[in-house]
Amino acid sequence: MRVLGVDYVYFPVSDLERATGFYRDVLGLTPIFSIGGMWGELQAGDTTVALHVEDDAPIAVPDSGMRPSTAFACEDVAAMAERVREAGGSVVMEPFESGTCTIAVVGDLDGNPVMLHRRDDGTVG
Repeated sequence: MRVLGVDYVYFPVSDLERATGFYRDVLGLTPIFSIGGMWGELQAGDTTVALHVEDDAPIAVPDSGMRPSTAFACEDVAAMAERVREAGGSVVMEPFESGTCTIAVVGDLDGNPVMLHRRDDGTVG
């Protein structure tokens, strides 16, 4: 028995409409569907991003920079980090070049860490 793949990436949120707007309008993901204001899914390339309203789970973690996250491939990491900041999100770790990629860590509107990533060779996935 083995893992066959990843079905979706999950983020707990406090307000589905607000979170969907952030992932759609700021990060450019494509909405797929939502159910009852509690669950929504968006498409990021070949990956589904699921948003779920969690009323009683702690979701905003002040030191969330290097906790489990999703790395979204971006054309311009610095420009995307600035978009996040302008939309009310936070930049937890400013963009930096590692020698093989450029990466930044931002926080969505609920404090979930989101990594912004660009490989130097331009590949994705």
